[in-house]
Amino acid sequence: MLVEKRILKGIDKLSEVERTFMVLLGELANDLTNLSKLLAAADRTLPDPLEMQANAVLKLVLLKLLGARIWQSWELLRSFYQKQVLAESSWLRGQSTLYAFIRKLKHELPDGCVWDRIRDQFAYHYDPGALGPVFAADVLGGQFDLVSSEQVTNSFFISSEMAVWSAILEVHDDQAFAEAFRPLVVKAADLTAGLVGVIRELFTAFVAHVVSDLGGSWEVESSTTSISAVPYENALLPLFAG
Repeated sequence: MLVEKRILKGIDKLSEVERTFMVLLGELANDLTNLSKLLAAADRTLPDPLEMQANAVLKLVLLKLLGARIWQSWELLRSFYQKQVLAESSWLRGQSTLYAFIRKLKHELPDGCVWDRIRDQFAYHYDPGALGPVFAADVLGGQFDLVSSEQVTNSFFISSEMAVWSAILEVHDDQAFAEAFRPLVVKAADLTAGLVGVIRELFTAFVAHVVSDLGGSWEVESSTTSISAVPYENALLPLFAG
């Protein structure tokens, strides 16, 4: 597989708003692609039942983080991009794929949806009030489950994630939980793929503008073909380490 390190020179000629948007796009791409790859690699079958339970905790944590980034990406596009960026960057107004995807996101990510709640209440906050309905429904059944080893870093608090995700999904039994969770994983993958495509289109537009309109350059500094892509089912994603 060909892997290159590229350098875009001349971004100092962009406005501060444009540079800010470009940097935030790159940060968003890093978050989305890395979290989605980890989540895909965690969608696996392991030989030991305790490993499977620990892995389930990992999947719940990763989807919580990815879900928050999905909502933040929508916030970035509908606020900063559609208001400040487009107000001064006419060269960005012809991105038809982006407009189509923004319309899709507007339909699929209304205020108050599950991705909004993941971002506002769960991914970056520990909200005691959100767990009230979970305890009222006795989701945990009077017990607390965890998988652990000698090191606390190898502990997986199953009941914590089950309680939080029961609050996120607004379900109170195992069957309803499974029926609600799996489609969310699929939807997260779909939204992430679309967002990454939009980011690629926008970054390509930035490169073209800097090179063609502002006299910059787009150079390959180094490259290699010695790196191989690993199939997700073969990816080594350690649960117990030390």
